[in-house]
Amino acid sequence: MGLGPRGRCAGLAAHWRGRYDEARPALRDAAHIAAEEGNALARQYVLGYLALDAVERDGPRAGLALLPEPPDEQRVGEHFTAMIGHLAGGRGAELEGRLSEAERELARA
Repeated sequence: MGLGPRGRCAGLAAHWRGRYDEARPALRDAAHIAAEEGNALARQYVLGYLALDAVERDGPRAGLALLPEPPDEQRVGEHFTAMIGHLAGGRGAELEGRLSEAERELARA
């Protein structure tokens, strides 16, 4: 389940079906494989989903700690895969009451 694109798709499908306990390990595996293969687009995509989940489950700091520093976006440019990380950043900022930052992140997403 956690093998490359197949694991990424399984993790994304589980996330969108609300099966977060099933999604997390598949997405973690996909992030690890993407990092090993140097696939910055896949890595930023699945880390964004993991961060979005963790923001809601464990709080903003836990979720935002999962996002890469510096963001992979700086390496790959504008790409739709950055959207989920920006959603996580916006939601985390919203939960912490940093509404201007939340608005910027959500608009970016």
